[in-house]
Amino acid sequence: MEGFLGDLLRAQNSEKAQGWVYRSLRPGSFTGEEVGYRAFTQVKDGLIERGLVEIMLGWQKWTNAFGTALPTEHRKATRFRATEELLRASAVHGVAAADAGAHFPLGLPAHPLQLRASSRRSGRDKERGRPMRFDPTPQTEELEAQLRELNEFFDQFQLRGGMHRGFNRVFNQGDLPDFNWNKGGRLYSHGPDNYQSLSSEHRLLMTINGEPVCEIDIRASYLTIFHAWFDVQLDLSSDPYVLPGLGPEARNIAKLWFVATFGNDGHLTRWPEKIVRDYREQTDRGLGQDYPIKTIHEAAMKAFPLLAHWGDQNKGWADLMYAESVAMIWTMLDLMREHSVPTLTVHDSLIVPASKRALAEEQLAARYRWVTQVTPKLVTHLN
Repeated sequence: MEGFLGDLLRAQNSEKAQGWVYRSLRPGSFTGEEVGYRAFTQVKDGLIERGLVEIMLGWQKWTNAFGTALPTEHRKATRFRATEELLRASAVHGVAAADAGAHFPLGLPAHPLQLRASSRRSGRDKERGRPMRFDPTPQTEELEAQLRELNEFFDQFQLRGGMHRGFNRVFNQGDLPDFNWNKGGRLYSHGPDNYQSLSSEHRLLMTINGEPVCEIDIRASYLTIFHAWFDVQLDLSSDPYVLPGLGPEARNIAKLWFVATFGNDGHLTRWPEKIVRDYREQTDRGLGQDYPIKTIHEAAMKAFPLLAHWGDQNKGWADLMYAESVAMIWTMLDLMREHSVPTLTVHDSLIVPASKRALAEEQLAARYRWVTQVTPKLVTHLN
């Protein structure tokens, strides 16, 4: 009850959420969570029955293909929002929605090490793998100890301009026979509306213990790691997303192609639906008409011929993500243990107090070389 009410009241302060919180109601989505499916259902039903919570049911569109009903990529999870009656009752008892964070502080994650099965395709989009249980081993206990150490250390600092209540580290493809905690492994900030959901501009407005931050990006990290698999040091003296024949105006589209390709098992033959939808919402134009995927593909192959081998090797997106995550988490552990420097990450970037910029750049470059055997191109952003 406390967790659900806290989420509902905190969501009132999010312009993006507009008061709504979402939660999948599939029983399997509660696997490994602190609250089980039956307990949540009882709380949810009781609050709705008493008119304290409104619900907007999730949905999944289906299509008929060759006589078979298939799910499409158009779907939304079930959402909940506090009613005016709940907000009034909370205010009467001295718990205003604006102060929800003080009354319902989000705790550090109890089980920060998480495992998921392989993702699957739904239409042209990728659907996240289901949560998996696992038995503790010395390896998993060490991985979780690292997370607890990072989380408890950063909890001593005051973050302004963003929300962070510890990291979860999510490993993927746990159902593969050769899985050995070596797939995926990204760090995700715990809880809703965390700093990772902010734009890069807003993240640079954050402070740690009152000090401005800087964000150190690894330029074209996946492309760098992919070339390292072939013992090639990628030349990043120029922007890799400005492809020959397309020019700077197509840079963002080219970057989308790289992101989508490295998130796929092989080369794309058409744009993913989500990217198409986002492009139409932003421009009111068709992505395929403006930038046929074949055109982007051919330009990328010309610039980086090794990309022709993507999907041929026994490695994929989860291996790229794992290499990057290892470099990132060890950089954060080094800075914490050796220099008492607090850090945050957004997957391929590191956020540190601006005064620690040079130290963090040096440490990140060293750990990236340690993992990949190549030197990254780092780009640092300051407010």
